[in-house]
Order: sequence, then C-alpha cells, then structure tokens
Amino acid sequence: MSTMKSAQTVYYGPSTSTYPSVGSVSQNETVTAIWIEGNWVHLEYSVTGTTNKKRGYVPTSTVNITESVPTITNQNLTRYVNTSGTTYTGPASTGYVAAGSVSRGETVFYTGQMFNSYAFIEYAITGTSQKKRAYFYAGYLSTAPVTDLILGEYPPGMNINGSCYYSQNWYYQSNPTLAGQCTWFCWGRALEKCGRSITFSGDNNAKNWYANANGGYSSKQSSTATPMKNAVASFSGGTNGHVVFIEDVVGSTVYYTEANWDGDNTPSYDDGRVKTVSTASFSTLHGKTLNGYLVL
Repeated sequence: MSTMKSAQTVYYGPSTSTYPSVGSVSQNETVTAIWIEGNWVHLEYSVTGTTNKKRGYVPTSTVNITESVPTITNQNLTRYVNTSGTTYTGPASTGYVAAGSVSRGETVFYTGQMFNSYAFIEYAITGTSQKKRAYFYAGYLSTAPVTDLILGEYPPGMNINGSCYYSQNWYYQSNPTLAGQCTWFCWGRALEKCGRSITFSGDNNAKNWYANANGGYSSKQSSTATPMKNAVASFSGGTNGHVVFIEDVVGSTVYYTEANWDGDNTPSYDDGRVKTVSTASFSTLHGKTLNGYLVL
C-alpha cells in the first residue's frame, strides 16, 4: 500500500483543467497505486464513511509509492457505445461510486486498460469542454459505429402525423395539398428533429433549397462534401428536383428519410421510413444530381 505525502484533489484524468474532480485524499492516507501515466498516478482510495471506493488521478510526486506499479500509455482507441449505461469510478458496478453515464451511439475512447470486464474509457461531459475517464462494461462497447435506426421503420421520436407536419408546417399551412411532397416532409422533419424552421429568399422548390435557403440552418455544404447527419440534401432532376433528410451516417452508409420519391404527390406508407444508400452513391440518389446540403 502507498501513502499520500500531502492532501490532494483527485481528478478523473491526468490534468487539472481537462478533467473535473472526483474527490480528495488526505495527507498520510493509505491508497493503492494502480499505474503511472506521465507525471500522474492512477490510484484507488476509500470513500470516508462508506464501504465504497473510488479511483482517480493525482500527481505522482504527491504519493509515497511502495508497491510495484506499471507505467502505461493511453492508447486512445475509438469505441462506440452499443448499450447505454452507467460509468463507474472503479472496475465494478458494486463497491465503487458511479461516475456518470454514456448513451447508445456515443463515441468514446478506450485507454487500453481492462479490469474484470470493465474497460477504462474517456468520454466528453455533455454541455462542457471537460472529459471524464471511468470504467464501463466492455460488452457495451463496439469497434464499429451503431445507430438506433431500423431500415423500413420510422426513426425514434418521429410522428409523421404530428404538428410539425401539419399545424406548424409552413408548406401545409400555405397549401394543404402539399402534404406528401418531399419539401413538406423535409421542412417538417427539420423542425421535429432539430427545431429548425427553414426559410427561403425565392423559389422554394426542392431543387432550389440549397441556393435559396436563407435561414433555419447552421451552414451550407457543397455537393463535394461527405454526407452528414441532420442535414437536408437538395437534388436537381425532373421538374422540381428532390430533397431528403439525412438521419445519420454510419461508416459508409447513409440513413435517410424522404417523401414523394416516386412522384405520387400524396402522403403514403413509406413517407418518413428509414432507407439507406452508400456514401459513394448518395450524390446520384434516384438518378438525380446533388446540389448541396443544409446542415441543421
């Protein structure tokens, strides 16, 4: 066992600015050194007044290390969360305090350290510029990206009969016969999923969305850009062109939703249902020509 030379704040990672505090240790407190990483030591200590423990980082110079401790390098391997769950300050769901949580589809980074089927990962803290390192069940991590979208089904949270497509929909309110059009759908989906009300300075037919949109999006990306999540893609071809909503991009697969791809001009069964196409083929979807993206 090792002892603390001085009282110290314990951090979730090897930095006082990048990582928040996980707790503190006192001078002469007994701790267990797990590994050394740069000028920091990852250690385990008891939580006063409980039977729980925590692990975190303090400067190596503040610890009188008496055990044999390996020196490690963070491997920073990209992983994807396939099952939402709790992260812990140690390698078990009992006996250690919860650190936070990560969600399905989230990208995290595996440090290369594994204990009792718990991977030591680093992940971003939502709404801040800080990060945490904590332990997470390794079976809930994948090496390939994951998505909640199911081919042929509506995306989670979509209500194709809801207000975003009718009472709040600019196209429907201007002309109810536009329900079922690709523009009607994408305008409603942008509002429903991203809270964006797209506006135009001129012709708002599908083929002109990229050129004439003047509000309700974060940026425009040209047709040479790689397809991106939560964007509306505008295509030329035919009389009015076409627009589709990109729900997600996972690896080389684009998950998108649309309406009226077959020109039936009325609400139909496959409006809003998830479809896929490769990133390489996206620019010529349905035999049309990609103009660009409105990134929401």
